[in-house]
Amino acid sequence: MILLTNGDSWTQGDNPSQTLNWNATKTLDWYDIVPHFGNALMSPNNRILKSEENTRISYKFYDSEVWPKVLGRKLGLKTWNSGRLGADNRKIVETTVYSVKYLQDLGHKDIFVVVGWTSMFRQKTFILKTREDGSSFITNDTLRPTEMNKSLILKDQHYTSHFLHDILYLQSFLESQNIKYLFFNAFDYVQPKNDQALNYININNWYGKCLDKGHMKQYILDENNLEEWNDKKWFIGSHPTDLGHILWGNHLGDYIKDNNVV
Repeated sequence: MILLTNGDSWTQGDNPSQTLNWNATKTLDWYDIVPHFGNALMSPNNRILKSEENTRISYKFYDSEVWPKVLGRKLGLKTWNSGRLGADNRKIVETTVYSVKYLQDLGHKDIFVVVGWTSMFRQKTFILKTREDGSSFITNDTLRPTEMNKSLILKDQHYTSHFLHDILYLQSFLESQNIKYLFFNAFDYVQPKNDQALNYININNWYGKCLDKGHMKQYILDENNLEEWNDKKWFIGSHPTDLGHILWGNHLGDYIKDNNVV
């Protein structure tokens, strides 16, 4: 069995909460980054990356103790991480699908997927960019409607519905491939009310069997008797430090073992 993880910056890591190393390369025989973070639409012509061999972006947090590395070590599994900072939930779904295909093409048949979902308020959009030579290309970006009335958004349930269907999309794909998986919320949460899609969510494959908690964030806060994530030891810039990642990765490993998830 191998482990595939995905998520946003709470999975890949972020600077300065993690140590940025532009010269980092793969040094462990059991931990690697999925090429282009599983983004099959990342054309080398449109990005800084010129080939899969250029590890400048992919491996910049490789040396940090992010939770996928901690979890893989805890479970004794070869681990592939496709987490990418800034990813919205639909991007997490898409890159997980592509990452599974990448691993299957390598000959891996027994894959265990763990996903740390991002905020449902982060939504995909597309923007036009210009290269140095003056030519243009379209790439994806995210909208984060923090300036909007959050209570009105939650009452409308628009973003809730989007998130639930993203969950169902990935859940259905993984189950169709007979892939075991575990989902959790990195820092945000969802409180669905009357959305019928909730009836189809396999809650048994969610950490704590619930969707209404920011699991990783809340666990780190609770374990350290913190009320918010402004503690410089455990959080920097609204992101967990390596200490927070280590705490969560080890706990998640114990949870997986204790609950016979795999």
